[in-house]
Amino acid sequence: MIANTNAVHLRTLVGLLIGTLFLLCCSLALAEHHDAAKTAPTGCDLLAGHPSDPDKITDGVETAVVMSHLDSAIAACRRDAALYPDQPRLTYYLGRSLFYSGNAEEGYATVKAAADAGHSQAQFVGGLLALRGAATGTPDACLALAYWEKARAQGHYAATLSVAAHQKMNSFSTCDDSQPDPAAVRASVEALAGHPLAGDYYNRLLVQVLALDN
Repeated sequence: MIANTNAVHLRTLVGLLIGTLFLLCCSLALAEHHDAAKTAPTGCDLLAGHPSDPDKITDGVETAVVMSHLDSAIAACRRDAALYPDQPRLTYYLGRSLFYSGNAEEGYATVKAAADAGHSQAQFVGGLLALRGAATGTPDACLALAYWEKARAQGHYAATLSVAAHQKMNSFSTCDDSQPDPAAVRASVEALAGHPLAGDYYNRLLVQVLALDN
């Protein structure tokens, strides 16, 4: 009887061990699958990646090219954004494609989701759309500032210049509790001097002008 009981316990233990190893292997495989999306281009990256996205893993696709295969881009990005929810760039590319298709409401909501997940390019674009009232019909400079400040904190080129330019234009005058420190903004602009996007004459001049203390 004792021998039979021990045998049952042993089989149970072996079964639990095998089950644990199986779950561990599945978890590792899933983690590797998701990690691959950080470095290996998905269909969404290839069809709708943005050339100016700091987190891009391809050269990006110009607007006219995305427009030429919108249905494929939207389908690929819906699939990949759902498959890799921890890669907000894919959510942003879906929002980009939806906007190009004329679906402003879902496009804005999708870009906003990527921005809220910390994607700097989505934060810049979300701010731009908020400032233009592109989705809601009502321009919101304070929401634009909130998104741009998050992107500026990540060193985003266009967002940093946007904060500096609109601060000089007094666009944020009603944003009492969130006015950025002018000295900090100037420092951020000055730090862009060696940025790859500041390589041509006009961008260098823009950076220099926006860094002026006036």
